[in-house]
Amino acid sequence: MDAVAYTRSAFGIANDPARGIAYRDRSCAGLAGAGAGAMFLHDVHQAPFARGIVAFAFAHTKAGSHQSPFDDIAWVLRLNRKDFEELSIAVMAETTQFTSDTASDTAREAAAHVLRLLGSLEAQ
Repeated sequence: MDAVAYTRSAFGIANDPARGIAYRDRSCAGLAGAGAGAMFLHDVHQAPFARGIVAFAFAHTKAGSHQSPFDDIAWVLRLNRKDFEELSIAVMAETTQFTSDTASDTAREAAAHVLRLLGSLEAQ
């Protein structure tokens, strides 16, 4: 799966070319917004958002740090008191495909950004 397809699936974007429509599931909308969007995650179980967090890291890797809510999201994730262990396991499962020998440099950089979001220095 390429980065674009992964990001679309993570944010719930599905296209139906036969009907000419696009559907967007708003369950990950907090990750797509500015830094204030990170606050939607501060007091909820975050493990269900693992795929969206990895997609955000890809977007941050490609777009750079200009006006990126990277630090805001990082602290919301690191201070997670609800399910940090489950979140870490889910995120690591999502990133394994991007750390293989066949992964691109961009995929590896995005995987490193994901680990930085979680504050996982030993895994980087």
